[in-house]
Amino acid sequence: MRLPYEYWLKYLLVSAQATSEQINELCRLYQLPEPEDEYLTRLRAELGGRRHVTDTPTLRRLQIKSLALSEPNAVAARELLTQFRFRPYLEILVICGMTDKDVAYYASAIFKKDLSEAVVSMYRHYFWNPALLSNMDWEIFLADYHDRHGKLLKQCLLRGEEYALWKSGFIKETEHRAIISNMLYESAMRFKELGTYINGHDTALAAKLWSETVFKSAEFLSRDEDAIKSTVEDLNQFALKLGRRDISSIASLNNKLSKED
Repeated sequence: MRLPYEYWLKYLLVSAQATSEQINELCRLYQLPEPEDEYLTRLRAELGGRRHVTDTPTLRRLQIKSLALSEPNAVAARELLTQFRFRPYLEILVICGMTDKDVAYYASAIFKKDLSEAVVSMYRHYFWNPALLSNMDWEIFLADYHDRHGKLLKQCLLRGEEYALWKSGFIKETEHRAIISNMLYESAMRFKELGTYINGHDTALAAKLWSETVFKSAEFLSRDEDAIKSTVEDLNQFALKLGRRDISSIASLNNKLSKED
């Protein structure tokens, strides 16, 4: 299994000349899983026994130049490791497949964190690099990574950007038909999955619920776009009435919030 911070480990071995004990101490400091001895042995073999490399071409070839030369963006990326309140969300945004530009944007939009695209790129490269790991590697790594956070990261890896944003507290505008299509597909797969379950009351009830969702989603998709928009607006109004009986529209809600402020 590879680790998403492999290039950082290579930097520590080559430029910082760190021992295995020092590397493990740093991993504990940054709350990262410690690499196994066999892993570090393999990295040392890949590095050809190099110690304290300083020439730029070799550093570039090893893909550790920016950190080895303490370039500002790489240093700023390393400092993010100790921002333990923000870092979990950064891991979510990167692992879901989002571009560096979008990660920087949502870091600002959701968390008011001023990150440049270049700093995100450095963080991805050195400390949280999805390109290095296969799905099986992620499965093993995330199984023991910060308990519930690791499970959430696995779901974000599998489900993609919109799911990751939702879990981060950002509601992204999505085309209505795409949402219902996702519901139809997910419900159909859940229904098929029940074929592997033991027959019983719970299985039958679940089958009924998923099949109803499939049929309702299919019916919804058969309508034209105006009908879909009208239905969504009706649902929004109904949700408002349920939540605040005295609110009849979005406009009045805004007025009421302004008065409360």
